[in-house]
Amino acid sequence: MTWHARWFNGHDSTAHAVLVDLWQDELRIRPGDEPSAASAPAAMPIASVLVSERFSGLPRKLQLPDGSTLVVDDDRDGSFDLALRRQGHRRGLAASLIQDWRRAVACLFVLVVFLAWMDRQGAGLLASRVLPLVPVAVDQRLGDAVGALFESSWMAPSMVPAERQTLLHERLQQMIEAQHPDLSWALAFRNMRNSDDAFNALTLPGGTIVLLDGLTGSLTDEQVIAVVGHELGHVVHRHTMQRLLRQVGLLAMASVVVGDISSLGAAAIAGYQDLHYSRDAEREADEFAIDFLRRGNVPVRYIAEAFEEMRAQETSGEMPGFLSSHPPTEERLRQAREAAAR
Repeated sequence: MTWHARWFNGHDSTAHAVLVDLWQDELRIRPGDEPSAASAPAAMPIASVLVSERFSGLPRKLQLPDGSTLVVDDDRDGSFDLALRRQGHRRGLAASLIQDWRRAVACLFVLVVFLAWMDRQGAGLLASRVLPLVPVAVDQRLGDAVGALFESSWMAPSMVPAERQTLLHERLQQMIEAQHPDLSWALAFRNMRNSDDAFNALTLPGGTIVLLDGLTGSLTDEQVIAVVGHELGHVVHRHTMQRLLRQVGLLAMASVVVGDISSLGAAAIAGYQDLHYSRDAEREADEFAIDFLRRGNVPVRYIAEAFEEMRAQETSGEMPGFLSSHPPTEERLRQAREAAAR
């Protein structure tokens, strides 16, 4: 049996009418009414041809060994597909799954289970396995870049007296050298350009801990040490780099599932799911701070007092737990109080 087809030489978009038949494991091409199709290959083994899957209403596309393409248009009755199978060509796995509703439902179920596992465990496991392969120097370079951006855009010199800065740094240095002698860290006191009461502390990749004047001015030295203990937990566990690796994994998986045209939606999915891991990182940093204070002979109650002051500083109310990257302050305060009681 012969089928009408179009042949493309691979160098331009001109379609040449040809006739195609299958015979003894070979694909044969004969020129149609156009002499320009005479340059088409005459015959080749079917095994050397890459055949697209058959879907209702769509032509079959065949990639030939020489780089040219053959498009079979008149296979609506499935005769070309049947002839291919008689010659030993087998339908691809994707087409077999899609064209059987039972297999399609099974694939959908597996996909949902896989995505749920990626959400709860997979992304975190991936990040934990990849993290040791990422040199700490990458964290430091990233921290330098972020720090330079903060300094140029938002930061101003601190108003905290130099004597207090030196005292806090010396106390922390003694505690850190006793517990984590190989840890790379730095302490920076800064003020916000447009606000003198910004109550916050942040950790840059690479180990620099930034204390804003609003926080330092509202807390005692022991409470500041407790806050720095929390930030040191982020440094020790490299939470910033872990978070970046998790986001990359979640974004990649979401992009595969929803497609390139939904990249914005994929980013939203990855960002929302990453909140879960961020809260876990904050809890881990809280636990580190409690242990840091205990081993440094600083009463654990100071971290509870820092959380109480944090709660007092909250003027706009907390975000709902499912939309916040931090655990609720009440939860953190309760755990700190329980640790202090123990």
